[in-house]
This record gives sequence, C-alpha cells and structure tokens, in this order.
Amino acid sequence: MFSCLKILHQAFCSNDIEAMAIVWALFFTSNVGVKRAVLEGDSLAVIKGLREDDSSLATFGLLVEDAKVLSQQFDELLYSHTKRESNMVAYTLARYAIGILDFVVWIEDVSPQLHSILKADLLGLFQ
Repeated sequence: MFSCLKILHQAFCSNDIEAMAIVWALFFTSNVGVKRAVLEGDSLAVIKGLREDDSSLATFGLLVEDAKVLSQQFDELLYSHTKRESNMVAYTLARYAIGILDFVVWIEDVSPQLHSILKADLLGLFQ
C-alpha cells in the first residue's frame, strides 16, 4: 500500500487532477516494482476513459493515454470507480495536503490521520 500527497501550484478541474494522480500513482508504483494493483478513483469519466480502447478529446485525454502506456508495466491492473461521497480517504488526504510544503509519501503505511478512515473504508462503511 502506498499513499502520497503532492501540492499542485495551479488550479485544475477535478477530472484533470484525478487523471494526474492516476498517472503519478502508476509511474511511482511501477518504479518500485509493483506488478499487481487496484486503482480506485471517484471520476467516472476518467475511470471509463482508462477502461476503453478509444482516445478521448477531453482535457484529461492525454493523461489517460499516458496512464494506458504506464499500465502496460503491470501484470494485473484493475480500475475501480467509487462515488465521490464514499471516497473519504482521498478527501481526508486532500485536506491534510493543505499543510505540506511539496510532497509526502507513506510506503507500506498510511498517514496517522488516515488510520480510522482507511479501516472504515476497507470494511465498506462509506458505501
């Protein structure tokens, strides 16, 4: 398990941010040797774009294409869509990111602020 935070010094729409996060996550995990992963996101448009073979003309389309190229480095990669209201882990990370300077990573661990929320998410309490 990996979790990370990165400050973006520019305003983007939510789909663009979701696509950027996915590209970064795939790049990072493939570089540390992960071969099997489940990627969860709350943007149905981005998740749908990742699952389809067609190219997208959306603003995040090139990022989705980058993600598809990176996905070839995995033996197994599943995409899972979750409702935005149920994505408390991402919401909590985003709120915590306000206080960081640039970049934070947790490997095989999670931020102390996330322990109870992650447990609830794994138990399906936010669905």
